[in-house]
Amino acid sequence: MQTPGEYTTRQLEYFRWQLGCDELKRLFSIASEGFSADDVVVSTVRDHTRFNRKSLEELVTTIASAATAGDPQAWTNVRLEAGKVDDARRIDLAIDHGRLTASVEGPDATWVFGQTARLEMFVVAAHGSKVPATMSGADWAWLVGLAALGTPLLLRYGAVGVIGELLAVMNSVVITARLKRRQAARLHVATPLPPRGIREHVKAAGWVVSFNIGFAAIAAIPAWVAMLR
Repeated sequence: MQTPGEYTTRQLEYFRWQLGCDELKRLFSIASEGFSADDVVVSTVRDHTRFNRKSLEELVTTIASAATAGDPQAWTNVRLEAGKVDDARRIDLAIDHGRLTASVEGPDATWVFGQTARLEMFVVAAHGSKVPATMSGADWAWLVGLAALGTPLLLRYGAVGVIGELLAVMNSVVITARLKRRQAARLHVATPLPPRGIREHVKAAGWVVSFNIGFAAIAAIPAWVAMLR
């Protein structure tokens, strides 16, 4: 419990970042700087059970051998809490299901603002963004513009134009959604970040090809029905 007094508080919130085990260790090292081992708790929740340890390495080792469901290397949440009773300094850094939050509090405003700035610089360097990875107004404006440009095609070629226009618009939706997903938060607590090279592009292309095959099959149903009559 805090003693009565005045405390400076700063909060951070991010929706996108790229953190592997090495980056996470450095981030937690910044957050716990100035605190002793007894002042720090690192935790995660799995299968409705909260695991508390004194360090990230100890927590990773515990989860690797814990009798819980799922892949022990797949993490959805991790949290660091550091606090000193004698001078009321406190840091709470939590990563949970696509959201990274940090709360820094203490009676020394210089320390609070300094630590907050250091944490923020590190997260930004790890591709941190305060904007959720969702379809933006610019994305939707592009799709509307694409539909408008395709209007002459619809008027000239009828049903073929409709199919072509739908394919163009839906391809843009699929590609944009895949790119947004690639920008989303990535958390690898127990392993380094996997590289994103040609495999990611092949996967994205595979999604687009699969979608086009499915859409073409659906679009061909009326023709198949007419042939069978």
